[in-house]
Amino acid sequence: MKTLWEIMSWVSRKERFEKIEDYLEFSKYYLEFIEKELQAVIIAQNEHNYHFFQYKRDGEYNITRPVNGDLFERLIQLTMRRLGFSIDTETLSIQVPGSQETMKYQNDIEMKVNGKIVAIGSVKTSSKDRIDKIFLDKLMYNRLTQTNTPHFAIFLHDVQRAGKEPDFRVGQTFLTGHFKAYTVGLSPLDGVYYCDLRPVMKADQLLREHIKSLDCLLCEDAWKYL
Repeated sequence: MKTLWEIMSWVSRKERFEKIEDYLEFSKYYLEFIEKELQAVIIAQNEHNYHFFQYKRDGEYNITRPVNGDLFERLIQLTMRRLGFSIDTETLSIQVPGSQETMKYQNDIEMKVNGKIVAIGSVKTSSKDRIDKIFLDKLMYNRLTQTNTPHFAIFLHDVQRAGKEPDFRVGQTFLTGHFKAYTVGLSPLDGVYYCDLRPVMKADQLLREHIKSLDCLLCEDAWKYL
């Protein structure tokens, strides 16, 4: 079994995550570790399906927050390539009409057919402080390129740890009003996908129409963008 420091060293080296199998291998060792080497498992007071892990002395008794890291972006790219899609990640320079200036776009996912971009995706761990830019990027990109290129977004979750010991809770970082305002008042995204859907995304009619679980993209919608 790996020690906590071996696990931390492993996850800090991005070159260790070049294949989907690398993620599976790391997950195996981490699950083995938390089965026996945690100080405590703390259940969120307001939503009992969320658990926080408290490490022992080797982890300075720290308590975990919801998962982060840019390794999520790489995992999504690897998954879509495994499904057979042509995927690139790059920074594009788009010419501003009537000007010598350009506007740069750093795209997490570009789906291509015969070298031509047919859809653009953003991959983030959460929508907090990012959702506005994704909507605006779609609007500006399509206007500057005079295209109607589909834009979609993929998020891991929209929760964060809240409260103090022993009353730890989860707080929602999804901004319902912002999402609705941009969807209705600007231009809706062509797809929004979550690994961990918030309850409001299932209960609210407008959100339910525009937000789906990630499997809907991987099993169905990705082919529609082609």
